[in-house]
Amino acid sequence: MKIPGDSLLCLVLVAVFAAYLGFSVRRPDASRNTQLAVLAVVTATFFLVCSFLLAPTASF
Repeated sequence: MKIPGDSLLCLVLVAVFAAYLGFSVRRPDASRNTQLAVLAVVTATFFLVCSFLLAPTASF
């Protein structure tokens, strides 16, 4: 789906994921492996959502 607000939506997603990483991953009791795992999952999810939203619409 390609709509005019996609760029804004991606910026909002970046802000949400950055806030998630900033507030929940950077706890003193979180291990390094936990931080890396959460970072990998959040990054993959972000790119999947953005690629789905920014993909050109198929016309039949």
